[in-house]
Amino acid sequence: MKKKTPASRRTTTLRGRAETKLKKQKKEDRPAADTDLRKLLQELQVHHIGLEVQNEELRRAQQELEASHSKYVALYDVAPVGYFTLDSTATILEVNLTGAVMLGVESSRLINKAFTGFVAGSSRDIYWLYLKRVFNDNKRERCEVKLLKQDGTECYAQLESVAVMDSAKTSSCCQMIAIDITERTLAEQEKEKLFVELQQAMEKIKMLSGMLPICSSCKKVRDDKGYWNQIEAYISDHAEVEFTHSICPECAKKLYPDFYKDSK
Repeated sequence: MKKKTPASRRTTTLRGRAETKLKKQKKEDRPAADTDLRKLLQELQVHHIGLEVQNEELRRAQQELEASHSKYVALYDVAPVGYFTLDSTATILEVNLTGAVMLGVESSRLINKAFTGFVAGSSRDIYWLYLKRVFNDNKRERCEVKLLKQDGTECYAQLESVAVMDSAKTSSCCQMIAIDITERTLAEQEKEKLFVELQQAMEKIKMLSGMLPICSSCKKVRDDKGYWNQIEAYISDHAEVEFTHSICPECAKKLYPDFYKDSK
């Protein structure tokens, strides 16, 4: 297949032909020379217009590429999840705006910082094992960790990562998504706390149910360890009940007969 001649070479060739024709004007008939020159000039004009069209197409393609890149950057920064690019030592190479907000640090100040520095101590072993799996297994991995923001506040995040080759194709890096799950985690913790409290309440109800040994004389009750306690003390220890002491009318008559005799 015949290769296309570059535009610059075609232009130079056309000019060379035009100059050659001009030099031969004295040797050839003037009308024929003028005709050939007009043809060459016309060819040059057509070629010039073609170059202008190509330049316009290139400028349009460049503008579309820049617009597409700006749109990508905007979507990357305002995504509802944090995007991080880490090297094999967990150093942050790239981060979007959402990820920076999650850690409470400006994006520019996070570059070349260790992501591990934002992982709570209780989650670091989990995180290092997770990162090791990402680079060794070459498949998408997931874990949940507690993060510490720069101001000391805590948040919980679900991490999803996969190892990819860097732009230079020389080493692997970790593409990581961080999803804030703080509300969900706190709700689960509250649910677990309520469940434990319910279990404890059920245990107390079981302890108050069934046969309860009570002294027929002093009215003390025997607990499950064999000790005898005042009934009000026993119930207070095993239920959310507080006693206030009073006296019933029958006992009052027995204890204070003179008072009731005078009141008749």
